[in-house]
Amino acid sequence: MSRYQQQLTALVNYFKSGEKSPADFRVGMEIEHFILEEKSLKAVPYYGEQGIEGILNELAGSTWKPLYEAGKVIGLKGEKASISLEPGGQLELSILPQETIGQVDRVYRDFLEELLPILRRGNKVMLAVGYQPESLIKDIPLLPKKRYQYMYQYFKTRGKYAHNMMKGTAAIQANLDYESEEDFKRKMQISYYLAPLIYAIFDNAPFFEGRLSRRTIRLVIWNNCDRDRCGLVEGVFAEDFGYASYAEYLLNRPAMIIEKGDRLVYVGKSLVKDIFEPGNDEEIEHLLSMVFPDVRLKKYIEIRMGDSLPYPYSLGYLAFWQGLLYNKRNLDILYGEAKSFTGRVMLEIRQEIERHGLKASFAGRPLFGKFKELLVMAGRGLRDEDKKYLTAIEEMVKAGLTPRQKTLNNLELGKKEALSWCQLKEG
Repeated sequence: MSRYQQQLTALVNYFKSGEKSPADFRVGMEIEHFILEEKSLKAVPYYGEQGIEGILNELAGSTWKPLYEAGKVIGLKGEKASISLEPGGQLELSILPQETIGQVDRVYRDFLEELLPILRRGNKVMLAVGYQPESLIKDIPLLPKKRYQYMYQYFKTRGKYAHNMMKGTAAIQANLDYESEEDFKRKMQISYYLAPLIYAIFDNAPFFEGRLSRRTIRLVIWNNCDRDRCGLVEGVFAEDFGYASYAEYLLNRPAMIIEKGDRLVYVGKSLVKDIFEPGNDEEIEHLLSMVFPDVRLKKYIEIRMGDSLPYPYSLGYLAFWQGLLYNKRNLDILYGEAKSFTGRVMLEIRQEIERHGLKASFAGRPLFGKFKELLVMAGRGLRDEDKKYLTAIEEMVKAGLTPRQKTLNNLELGKKEALSWCQLKEG
């Protein structure tokens, strides 16, 4: 067996090991937040007792175990969730897979009940919004993590907005399970089919580098970040797309950074296939985390197109995807639609939405019309006790608003007041 085939086999076996019976399907969520000064909405820097470093140290205790790098706390690990920091100090809560959205809800609210009093005492707030509302990325120090220092170096030669992606953005991510290779293929193709629509409808970035944004900023940034590792996975709409297809996609990406034992090694544009040595799941996990397509595979499917959303809209985003992709009837209908598309067509739709925003069409239909249809489908696919999580999004869409527009409609009150609905609050 050739070395390349050994690499393919190792990755395919890794993906197969993630398969679950539908009875064991879980839902997970990752959401990034900005920690800001209450009065100015300027980014709180990492360093010092009054910075994010001090906030994490204060939060660490019986329920959170601190994680360090070079003597600096860079995250916390809990029983049902972990806290990590993105390159610009964005605080990410990763909620481990739970049986129900209600359980995700409980974990998230417990986290807020612990963190928000600490922020209040320091005259700080936490916002769930898609891009830094006030601070410029040049003024935001890079987090002291070797991984981010290497990424920052690498991205100097890549897309126009790669550094904006690292230090300026905040996202929400839905994590869902798959039953088999066929189920994985269907969920991947459906998610990619819906990706341009999701970028537009869940646009929650009203400001870019301190100024009013007039485009779907998240889509603009990811289209101008790094074409080698962002956007669509090559061949995702092919009939024979499967685990091996995703493995080949990964093996033929520039590796940028590899993990060897407890060390990170910068390798720049060297391809994964020229470096990867099968046999270490931790190395595989690292390699999978170094590509940033709209939908990413690990031992579960990560759906990554949404801007960060405040509570309870964040739970609505998760319910939307669960209702669509964990319901067989919805899965069959949407897969039938997705099959008629190609990667080229989807790139054209992405470009149209980047240029025209909500005025663009989706498969010949107005964006809101298609999304309202999807919301109905998602509601049908949820258990009765979970339908309530769609309510906030349903009400917003009924009013003809996206998150971005919800803020802009109140901009005459001032930026801080207009964004107040995105602030995480106690109680």
